[in-house]
Amino acid sequence: MTYPVLHITISSDDDGLFFPQGCGTVTQNLLGVKQERNDMYPSINASCPYMACYHIQARRGIYYGAHDRLAAAKRIAYTVEPNGTASDLLFSIDVPAMDLTHPQNSQTLNGRLVWALFDGDWYDAAQIYRAFVLAEADWLPSFGRPDVPRWMRETPLWFSGGVENVLKASEEIGVPAALHLYCWHKIPFDNDYPHYFPARDTAAAEIAALQERGIHVMPYINGRLWDPSTESYGPRNGKDASCRRPDGNLYTEIYPTSQVPNTVTCPASPIWHDVIMELADRIQDELGTNGLYIDQIAAAAPYPCYAKNHNHPAGGGEFWYHSYRDMMRDLRKDHLRPGNIVFSEENAECYIPSFDVLLTVNTPHSPDCRIVPLYPMIYSDRVITVAFTYSPYTDVRNGDFRYENMQCLLYGAQLGWVDPRLLWVDDKSAYEAEFLKNLVEFRKNQHDVFLGGRYIREFIPEGDNPIAEVPVFGPDYMVKGAEWVSPSGQRVLYVVNSDSKPHTVKLPTGKTITLKPISAERINIK
Repeated sequence: MTYPVLHITISSDDDGLFFPQGCGTVTQNLLGVKQERNDMYPSINASCPYMACYHIQARRGIYYGAHDRLAAAKRIAYTVEPNGTASDLLFSIDVPAMDLTHPQNSQTLNGRLVWALFDGDWYDAAQIYRAFVLAEADWLPSFGRPDVPRWMRETPLWFSGGVENVLKASEEIGVPAALHLYCWHKIPFDNDYPHYFPARDTAAAEIAALQERGIHVMPYINGRLWDPSTESYGPRNGKDASCRRPDGNLYTEIYPTSQVPNTVTCPASPIWHDVIMELADRIQDELGTNGLYIDQIAAAAPYPCYAKNHNHPAGGGEFWYHSYRDMMRDLRKDHLRPGNIVFSEENAECYIPSFDVLLTVNTPHSPDCRIVPLYPMIYSDRVITVAFTYSPYTDVRNGDFRYENMQCLLYGAQLGWVDPRLLWVDDKSAYEAEFLKNLVEFRKNQHDVFLGGRYIREFIPEGDNPIAEVPVFGPDYMVKGAEWVSPSGQRVLYVVNSDSKPHTVKLPTGKTITLKPISAERINIK
């Protein structure tokens, strides 16, 4: 089924196209180049189900979005087709039909499709969707997330990397932090899912040593894949727990880290539900962790499932979101130890209340695809996130490390992930290490704003503000800012100087300030 398709004629190079991948992206230069996107919601590739196109100079645009309070699976798509001196832009949202194994059924599209003209750009389009979320969304969590343990809400920095390097980094940073612990088990990474035990012989001792230094530890597991070659796949009916295509075959996925075929489990399967609960119990009991990190749930797209033995109608619908929601509710109620948390990767919106924190690291970035702060603009007062986006850098000195952490702070996310080997083990990275340390020290004093505060907008300070070429991201300013409003109503400007030189800049209020090298400043507005 398809919501009404919108056809727009683009006749100017001065147009922006917003797509809700990850944190949010904007593409320009839409004339003369064929483009298309086609992604399933809810997922990292379509975190919210709306798009927008706007004329940048005229500040006039059109919004196209599905307002569905139950977050049913949808395919969000656009195509740009050159047509003479213009381009044809098509917005469409398709919905996999439900209950397809029963003939002569009926279908109802979830929610409603909204077309709206607006003045402004992607920011103003986001306000339309935020208004819907606040008024109707089924997944909206508590304001400020009081349900999240205090240590989690106040964590300023997340590590990823070897235990010895993290212990060394903890001495350098000098504040509480947290670690995503990968490869805590003897099996190779991305192999034999969902088998993780036995743990490495030293894993429990390493976790205890980290915790003694004030570092909370979250071990990695995958939340949706089952390796058919494992010894449990047959006896525990891995096939019955997995999603099926219309022809009865199983969906499979292979990742380059292991080249191992995996079947994709269905979140509605009671078999898979029990596997996750057992893992949660054993990891916390045997390793004494501070919770667990369940990958892919808030990242991977839903599959239409036609398994006859699962508790949902065959095909599409909202069962994917609802099943994971119920699974995580049961984990929290009966299996998560007091004071522990549960974590997932990426930011499909409907999973916000199911997890204490989300790792947001896969928004695409390039000079032609600009990241915009859609997600903090809509959800900053309801979600805790870690990181900005991820570059697999081997040399942090080329500028993108400072750029990413500057953006991370301005978006209100907890800083990270950071591989300490690149900062504290390699002495050549001492400058970047000092920059991160400055931001961590600064951020730990901003809980009155970042916990329950609302991100309002980004701004570029005027004056002495050089532009630098940032690898992968393209040219951007070295000094950037963001306006927030705290839960108490205090307006706050944050400004970060990612450069090695001081800069004197003018703020939107008209005030002029001089920023020290690699530093951050907070300005309260009356």
